[in-house]
Amino acid sequence: MILPEMDDARAYRAIPSDPDAVEEDDTSRCRWGPNPRHLVATLSLLVVEWLLICWVVHLGEAPRYYLIFASMYAFAMGVVILVNRSNPGFVPKDTDLELYRREALPATTVELNHTRFVQRWCVSCRMYKRPRVKHCYECRRCVSRFDHHCPWMSNCIGANNYKLFLLFWQHYLGLQIYSLYFIGQCISAKSADTDVSLLGAAVRSVASEHPLLVCILVVTCIRLLLAGCVFAAHGYLVCRNMTHYEYRSQPYKGNNPFDLGRCGLHRENVAIGLYQNLRAFVLLPWIDFSRD
Repeated sequence: MILPEMDDARAYRAIPSDPDAVEEDDTSRCRWGPNPRHLVATLSLLVVEWLLICWVVHLGEAPRYYLIFASMYAFAMGVVILVNRSNPGFVPKDTDLELYRREALPATTVELNHTRFVQRWCVSCRMYKRPRVKHCYECRRCVSRFDHHCPWMSNCIGANNYKLFLLFWQHYLGLQIYSLYFIGQCISAKSADTDVSLLGAAVRSVASEHPLLVCILVVTCIRLLLAGCVFAAHGYLVCRNMTHYEYRSQPYKGNNPFDLGRCGLHRENVAIGLYQNLRAFVLLPWIDFSRD
């Protein structure tokens, strides 16, 4: 390993603690993660959404849609629980403890993709943090390919559950599009049943009779916009082979060293670089239930 320069140590505040320090106590943590109330709130909001769309189904007199929406919301809640129960990519503790006891280095450096990385000593996990590894103070563990900590799913999003996290947002986006389409169909059918000939007046008539339906329509549009923005943002990050944490903190000087379209062998061919970035995403695991 390469010794870090003094500037690196200052910049990263790499001040190690006693290698024999006692580990953080994880026994007090809830089995549902560090934010169980947020998780309950997420599942509760999904249930409320389902109940409201069931009211729209009842209003539209389309009973076959009860099962369709029940299945879609059950799938969404199931994915949330899977993300919560998954191992996001926890790095084993004490992997570098013997090295630290022997060398007592505050940090080490490695070179990867022509970029020099400072590997800081993690006091809690007692290891040198590899590139793309970050310690989460909510989960009290170092996470590989750390994207962000999601309190609403009460878990970190990392290498082992990022695809599952994106699956939720993809499904939720499709669910909002389908809900908006069905609500529009319901309003159209109710407008046709009125005695008003003008379309605008008919819609206003339906809105005056069913104000809750209009409220559900507006809220669905807001949820659709939110889900679309989140999914589009992560789609951009996938195409750049970048995590949300890397995008927000900009830890690299110059281009992202993991973007194979800009810093890899294919930087002169954007299409091949994009393909390699997408391939890196596809090769990520779907889920890991181990907790060690």
